[in-house]
Amino acid sequence: MTKSLTMAEIAEVLGGRLSGDGSVTVLRLAHPADIRGSDDLVLAMDPALMPLLANSPVRAVIVAADSDVPPSIKASIAVGRSRVALSKLTALFEEVVEVPAGIHPTAIIEKGAVIASDARIGAFSYIGAEAQVGAGTVIHPQVYVGPKVTIGAGGLLYSGVRIGARVQIGKRVIIHFNASIGADGFSFVTPQMSSVEAAKANGEVGVSTNNELLRIASLGAVMIGDDVEIG
Repeated sequence: MTKSLTMAEIAEVLGGRLSGDGSVTVLRLAHPADIRGSDDLVLAMDPALMPLLANSPVRAVIVAADSDVPPSIKASIAVGRSRVALSKLTALFEEVVEVPAGIHPTAIIEKGAVIASDARIGAFSYIGAEAQVGAGTVIHPQVYVGPKVTIGAGGLLYSGVRIGARVQIGKRVIIHFNASIGADGFSFVTPQMSSVEAAKANGEVGVSTNNELLRIASLGAVMIGDDVEIG
């Protein structure tokens, strides 16, 4: 859904200096080379982009401190650190893909799993036995969460994510499409010294024989801290 904001509202969020008419309303962020209409909020923090505003219908711009703004602009906001402003602006205008409140009827929740009352579990997702899903966490459709996994508050798991058993995930962690966390970190060993081991140990290079491979399983689990983004 398109978000409509006034320049006064945006200036308050940015903590920038508003000049002109604060009631001017904008609907989208735009690069000066991608202006589509008078409802665009143009990001012109680089003074070299100012010439692109000439003869455009744009009424509102974000500029660097002490920039000269064309007289045709009805409202401008001057900011100090442009990338900090960009972080706040993109958060304002981001179009979030919503997952309906609650647990979708097609989701599978195994025995002993604990789901926070305000968590959201999308269609065809699987939550393993004794897993814990924290407050406000959003799990999109078709996600696998293994047994005894812990997901902290405010998490966001996109479709296709696979979380192996016993993985511990902190607060506000974002995991993007199809990421796999907690797969078995296996390795192999041979009963007798292999040709590779012999070469490393004493420099011997010879004809190798077929050796039985013994698998070494990984008994640990992954721990992810707070405020991590993966994918």
